[in-house]
Amino acid sequence: MFSVAILFFIISLALAITYVYLVYDFFSGWYDLEEVNVPDHYIPSHSVSVIIAARNEEKYIRSCIESVLHNNYPSQLLEVIVVNDHSDDRTGEIARSIADDRLTVIDQDQGRSGKKQALDKAIRSSKGVIILTTDADCTVGHKWIKTVAYTYSVTDQVAAGGPVVFEEGENLVEHYQVLDMSGMMAVTANGISKQKYYLANGANLSFLKSTFIELKGYAGNEELASGDDMFLIQKIADHDFQIGYIKSKDAVVTTASEKTISNLLVQRKRWATKSKAYTDDGLKRVLALIFIFQFSIVGNIALSFIIDGTLIFIALFQLFIKGIMDFLFLKSMSDYFDRSESIKYFFGASVISLFIVLYSGFMSFIPGTYQWKGRKVK
Repeated sequence: MFSVAILFFIISLALAITYVYLVYDFFSGWYDLEEVNVPDHYIPSHSVSVIIAARNEEKYIRSCIESVLHNNYPSQLLEVIVVNDHSDDRTGEIARSIADDRLTVIDQDQGRSGKKQALDKAIRSSKGVIILTTDADCTVGHKWIKTVAYTYSVTDQVAAGGPVVFEEGENLVEHYQVLDMSGMMAVTANGISKQKYYLANGANLSFLKSTFIELKGYAGNEELASGDDMFLIQKIADHDFQIGYIKSKDAVVTTASEKTISNLLVQRKRWATKSKAYTDDGLKRVLALIFIFQFSIVGNIALSFIIDGTLIFIALFQLFIKGIMDFLFLKSMSDYFDRSESIKYFFGASVISLFIVLYSGFMSFIPGTYQWKGRKVK
C-alpha cells in the first residue's frame, strides 16, 4: 500500500514535470520567434492613430505624450489622441499644454467612464488605419510606431501585441515586477506565435480600426473595468483573424511599476477580476497549471505539520525544480530587456511571486470590488 507521502510525491513530481515543460515551452516560443528588424529602405504608408486613455496621470502624462510625438514617423500619417477620463488632477491641463498639430486632447463624455469607454470614444473618432494603444504612465522609443507599422506591411495580421517592460527596479517589489513582466512577454509571445492561447497588454497593443469596428470593439464585457486588451485580442482570435507578436527592442514600451506591496496587490486584484470572463481555454489551462503547481508547494509545506513530516522534503524538491527553471528563464529574458540588475533579487522576488500567484488565483474566484484611480470598481 502506498503511503500518503509516496502518493503526494507522485502527484508533486507530475506537477513539477509539467511546470518544467511549461517554462521550456514559454522560452522556446520566444527563442524561435523571429526578431523584427525594419529595413532602412522601408517607407511607411499606413496612417496610425496612437490612443492614450488617461485618468489622474499628471505625473506621467507629459513624458508619455512627448515620447510618442518624438517618434520618427511621417507627420502626415500620425495622430495622437489623449482621452481625459474625468481626471481630478492636472492631467488634462498638462496634455493640452503640449503644442503639436498631431495631438488632440478630448474629454470623456459625462455619464461615461472607464478605460474601455475612453478608448472606444477615441478609436471611433480616429483617422488612422492602424490603432496603437499605450497607457498614460508609459514611454516609448523613437522607432516604436515605425516598427509596429512595418509588421503590418509585411504580414496579414490584423492585430499584434508588443513587448512591455517595467522601469528599472529600485526596491524588491519593483525588481519582482521587472522579472515577472519580462517572463510574461515570453509567455505572451509563445501563445500568439504558436496559436495556443492569446494574451495582450494594452500598454503596447495594435490593431486595424476596421477590424475593431467589424467586431464591435469592446462590446460583450463592458461591465468589467479591466480587460480592454485581453478581451479584444481573444475576440479577434475567436474570429480566426491573424494575430502577431512584435519581438523587437525598438518596439518596447516602458511602464511605471507599483512602488509598494499594497499597491501591487490592488493591481493584481484588478487583473484577476477579468479572468472569470476569459473565453480562451488554452490560457485558462496555462494559468490553472501554474496556480496548482505553486499551490501544491504551499500545501505540501502545510501538510508536513499535519500528515507527514517528509512532505516538507517534497516541497523543497518542487522549490528546487521551480527555482532552477525560473532563474534560467528569467535571467535570459531580463538580459534581453536590459534589466539584468533585477536577477540579483531573484530569491526575494521568488517569494513574492509564490504569494502573488496564489493571491491572484483566489481573487479570480472572489474578486469583489477595489479602489483604482479614485474610483470604486469591480
